[in-house]
Amino acid sequence: DFAMPGMNGVDVVRSVRQLRPGIPALIVTGYADTPDLGEAVRLLRKPFSPHQIADQLAAMLPG
Repeated sequence: DFAMPGMNGVDVVRSVRQLRPGIPALIVTGYADTPDLGEAVRLLRKPFSPHQIADQLAAMLPG
């Protein structure tokens, strides 16, 4: 999620990528205003359907 106590989703992605550079990232949010996340991070806005999240996850997987 984008909004979390203590840090946001972009902060989490940055921390994880220090250990695993290039790991795919999908942030979901209900907020209308979110910062530019760059093309290396996918964004899915709430509400979303199971089909929409499945499509996003499938697009992130190698293959």
